[in-house]
Amino acid sequence: MVIPERDVGRLLEAYLPCLQAGGPLSLPPRLAERVAEDVPPRPVLTLSEESGTLVASLQFAYGDGPPQVRAGMAEPELVELAEGAAGLEDRSARQRWARRDRRAEEAAHARLLAAGLVPAGKGVYTAEGEAALDFLCDHLPLLAAEWEAYGAEDLRHLRVVRSKPRSSARLTTGIDWLDLELSLDYGEGRLETAEILTLLWSGARWVRLGNGRYLRLPEGWAEEQRRLLADLDEPRLVGGRLRLARWDAAAVHAWLQAADERQADETWHALSALAEGFDGIRPAPLPASLRAELRPYSGGVTTGSPSCGSTA
Repeated sequence: MVIPERDVGRLLEAYLPCLQAGGPLSLPPRLAERVAEDVPPRPVLTLSEESGTLVASLQFAYGDGPPQVRAGMAEPELVELAEGAAGLEDRSARQRWARRDRRAEEAAHARLLAAGLVPAGKGVYTAEGEAALDFLCDHLPLLAAEWEAYGAEDLRHLRVVRSKPRSSARLTTGIDWLDLELSLDYGEGRLETAEILTLLWSGARWVRLGNGRYLRLPEGWAEEQRRLLADLDEPRLVGGRLRLARWDAAAVHAWLQAADERQADETWHALSALAEGFDGIRPAPLPASLRAELRPYSGGVTTGSPSCGSTA
């Protein structure tokens, strides 16, 4: 059987894998040298959205040209290398192919699954809700550093703030109360106390901002804020501030420590200095005029005469 040069490509792409599956097959040296075995695939990820669902398409390019195959495609086994034809008059004489690296393609597929995407067809993956936002915020920057990634800038609804917000807490003291102001600065704007408390009470991880972007609350910070809120007796807002009783000073101190930036007035600093210098109540000698019978504490509830009586 004689194969014309013009049909060599079809032979390699469509029939060679079947022939090799039947047993050992040796190619003529001039043909074998045109089949590359060590060309790594370039993953190409393209993002889009459909009715609020993130859609990701994964393809692979062998050589310098555009992608030739989708993730999960069984055929072809060999793909034509586009750079072999660049600037050449006799295209067929210089035509070259690469054998697909199935292991590398499977590894790219596994990375998308580990990132929270769900297969929805050959080479197509989807994510919804917080899973889509988490992918865009956490995983896409890492993938884009190694792969070719397109389409994120064209998303209209699924847009996220990737910069980490900075938290701040400001404390002012009153006659018998403490006023706490909280804020989250995310570069493009700021969330104030009332908005933050609403988000904390709702348990939300993401908030949609006025500009349409989504902001994720810092995970460790949000958990600590919710714990502190749960410890308060009756938290309430007064003038846009969280008003607390003075006996909530321990919680206020923890709130200030949890913030990236903190500010407090002089009265609070004075109270904090007293608390930090407190080392317990020291024993005092009994006055000589004391006439009393000190009875041991039994640990139970007693009735009748008090456990300690005294006469001056």
